[in-house]
Amino acid sequence: MPVRIYDIAKKLGLESKDILAEAKSLGIAAAKVPSSQLDKISAEWLEEEIIKNNPALAARLAPKPVEEKIVVINAPPPKPQITITATGAEIYRLVERIVNQEIQFHFNISETEQSEPLRLCLTKEAGQKSFDTNTKLDSPIHVEIDERTKDLLRAAYYASRHNSTEGWVNLAEYGNAMKKLEPTFQPQNFGERSLGSLLRRVTDLFDLRNDETNPIVYYLRMKEEKSRSLVSIPMQASSAVVPPTPKLARGKIHNLRLGFGFIMPDDGSENAFFHATDVEGCTIFDLKPGDAVEYEPGTNEKGPCARKIHRVG
Repeated sequence: MPVRIYDIAKKLGLESKDILAEAKSLGIAAAKVPSSQLDKISAEWLEEEIIKNNPALAARLAPKPVEEKIVVINAPPPKPQITITATGAEIYRLVERIVNQEIQFHFNISETEQSEPLRLCLTKEAGQKSFDTNTKLDSPIHVEIDERTKDLLRAAYYASRHNSTEGWVNLAEYGNAMKKLEPTFQPQNFGERSLGSLLRRVTDLFDLRNDETNPIVYYLRMKEEKSRSLVSIPMQASSAVVPPTPKLARGKIHNLRLGFGFIMPDDGSENAFFHATDVEGCTIFDLKPGDAVEYEPGTNEKGPCARKIHRVG
């Protein structure tokens, strides 16, 4: 590609006449006027000669050195880590109990038989803190589970068992029902780390089991439901015995919650507790405070209760 004398002068920062004079001294015949065009090879040779004969120009056009900066980052070396992966219901349950501080798992490791052992206790923050075996660990204070809380636990069961099989309810669905019934409910208020550990304390109310999946899924079933699910086989008797007709009572719906409620008897006796499953002829959602009902009076571990409830009128 041809190069004009004018372009060479502009590139080098010189006058065109100086470029023409240098070209004529080198014997470049094509260099006559500033607009004269030179072939690429002649133009490059001309530029090299001009720069070589002009030290100031060479210094000005020389490329500037690039300053190199080395940034040293003093990062700590990564801490060594050992990860053990295992499956199995018994191992999972053991680790869960250690994390929930239901049991304490101690290590006594000696370098030799005569050396002093290194003692530490595995807790939820294992690897961050170590404890001597003589150190007393603070255990969570267990708060007694009162009857009102037991009523809430029952109500959550009845609110979550619509998808259950043989009365067994998934613990996660049970927890969701509990949040809807009582958003402020926390197992920590009773000294427990999880809902499962709290339910394991009320063995009079629930049976718990788990499957062999990974991760493990836990289920619970109310012991009353277990007894209801048993199939009774009628016995042949020589003479039929007619059971006595239970005496019915009347009252009015006093208070309703999701899954349970209370009836105020007409005779002025103590209010009777009832489950949603004891309502017959309609559902608990069809009832409202003040409705007149007829029911079979009874008692349970909490006190007066009502069964086979029918709305009157």
